[in-house]
Order: sequence, then C-alpha cells, then structure tokens
Amino acid sequence: MLSGLLKELRILFLTSRCNEVMEPEAHDLFAQTLLTGTELAEQLERLAKSKMMPLETRHFNDPKIAVFPTISRDPKCIQKGNDHDT
Repeated sequence: MLSGLLKELRILFLTSRCNEVMEPEAHDLFAQTLLTGTELAEQLERLAKSKMMPLETRHFNDPKIAVFPTISRDPKCIQKGNDHDT
C-alpha cells in the first residue's frame, strides 16, 4: 500500500518537472529519494507478508491486540458488508 502511494507520488513528481522551478540537482535528489523510499516500502511490505500470521480466536479477546475495521470511501460498501481497503 505504501509502496503504491510512493510510486504514484514519484510519477506525479516526475511529470510535473516542467511546471516546477527547481535546480536540476535538487530535482534528481528528490526523485532518487522517492525511488529509494518506494524500494524500502516494497521490502517492508514483503517482509510483513512473510511474517504475517492469521488471527486466532484468542487474539480477538486479547486487550493488547487491537483489531481495526476496514475503512472504505464508499459508505454503501460498509452497509452491504463489502470490505475495500483504502
């Protein structure tokens, strides 16, 4: 999810280059930083998926573990019971 957002941000940044007044070195540094951040986010997402364990029944009763509801932009989806991770 984070890597996808960073990819979109990098694309927007690169396409807006001609509209911004920025030194070429600063622009290249910012673009490289976004690329590095995207790569790190992808690695973290892969690591998290490899370590992910399904929740057991006892987890739902453990006060130390908070289960967060899925948030949807469309309130109709919540009423219908459809989960859309945003």
